[in-house]
Amino acid sequence: MDFRKIARENTISIIVYIALLCFFTFLAMNKYTCSNENFLIGIFILVLVLGVILIFYFRGNMKNIYKVAFVVILIFGICSVFLTPICDISDEYEHLVRSEIVSNGEITTDYVKDPVNNLSGFKTISSMEALCIATDSNLFEHQLWDTKINYTDYYSSCAFAQNPFYAYIAPALGILLAEFLNLSTVWMLFLGRMANLILYAVIVSIAIKKAPAFKFPLFLVSIFPLAIFQAGSISSDCFFICFAILAIAYFFVLYKSDNIRYRDLGVFFGSILLLSILKQPYVVLSLLIFVVPNSNFKDVKQNVISKITIIAVIGVVVLWTSYAAPQLNNSWRLVYFMDKHVDPSEQAKFMLSNPSFDLYYVYKVLTLTPVISDRLFEFSYAKQAYSAPLVSTIYLVFIIIFSLFYPLKEKFSVLNRFKVFIIGVIIYYGMFIVQYLTWIPVKSKNFADGVPGRYFIPLLVLIPLIINISYKTNFNKKTFSNIAFAVAISFVGGMLMLTTVAKF
Repeated sequence: MDFRKIARENTISIIVYIALLCFFTFLAMNKYTCSNENFLIGIFILVLVLGVILIFYFRGNMKNIYKVAFVVILIFGICSVFLTPICDISDEYEHLVRSEIVSNGEITTDYVKDPVNNLSGFKTISSMEALCIATDSNLFEHQLWDTKINYTDYYSSCAFAQNPFYAYIAPALGILLAEFLNLSTVWMLFLGRMANLILYAVIVSIAIKKAPAFKFPLFLVSIFPLAIFQAGSISSDCFFICFAILAIAYFFVLYKSDNIRYRDLGVFFGSILLLSILKQPYVVLSLLIFVVPNSNFKDVKQNVISKITIIAVIGVVVLWTSYAAPQLNNSWRLVYFMDKHVDPSEQAKFMLSNPSFDLYYVYKVLTLTPVISDRLFEFSYAKQAYSAPLVSTIYLVFIIIFSLFYPLKEKFSVLNRFKVFIIGVIIYYGMFIVQYLTWIPVKSKNFADGVPGRYFIPLLVLIPLIINISYKTNFNKKTFSNIAFAVAISFVGGMLMLTTVAKF
């Protein structure tokens, strides 16, 4: 193997990666203060070396991009698992409690009376309380490394009872492993995060491998910094994001098929059903079936069945929502709802009876797109949040350039591009409407409240499908891919450095 030749071929990519990593680290240090400079230097060197190794690995596996996705997600994801402080990710403590409950084989989660103080809560173990108390503590700031798991009863005020149990199976297995190995309390969190990360890496890799088209855009979104950050956490958002990527990948399977199989339809609709129960507006992804050419179906019967399935999926999601909505009150949210005057029914009546307000709402939500873009690089949650608005702007420029000019073999008609655009717009507004009904005070004009950027990550896959004009250009695909990969992982490295600077 000619290592000198390989090095020369990757020189530009390596220079781009190192330059951007240094720049993103500088931005982080200019905004936040790191009190552990030696640790910061160590992490910088680690991230730099890992990135360079991955550039070489990518160059040798461009034809097997799904393998690259798996390796990148695991390597950077593991770093995120340990760099992110305890329960520092949005609602992670609550996700952790639910995972512990699921680890006991409980499919539903009961809100019961605590026999000690007669308050209501979800029965779990005392180690959950210890982890809650240690919230926002980094690797060096807590005593849980030497604290054994405490199995005495503890009643938590919240446990995401409104979410389906299957979104917590992976972290529950991680918690069970920590218990089986008799590890210390903190390993319940770390192994739970690791299990979620592995689930994400596996599902995303399968999606990219199965997709007959748009592999690189799928790959690029799968290694988006906030996606890896969520994957390396105990959060149901990990499940939602990876299954959204799987559903979109199987849309391309259906779109490119000469003879659609029922199994592929099953994966497509099944993935949408599972993720839509978590994030209801994404049920609209099922409408992508109308972009699939009619000639791809085996016969008229299969075509009709696929369309009817949309109704069935929507019906299940609606039924689940009617069950899940009241569960929101079995948590701290009830006090928030009462204090802020949050009432979905009253909010809906207000919107239905005020057409002029609805038009204003549509306009204002559109103007909030830059806010959502900034939130794509906002990590953690309210009290401990840290962000990089300038980096989000740079990434937006990058994703637009990539989406416009990345050489794609697939050419979608103007009509199909428009269909996909409408589907994306419906999901975008749908996320805002759901949050407006369930989280924002009645008649409030603070439309962006409670709408995090992570909810929109899967929509990034659709952008190149809608706006790509590579057929009008003559870019070299191999060179373009190499540079795009280097830029993409530099953002992930930048996220790790931002976490290190802000939290250590």
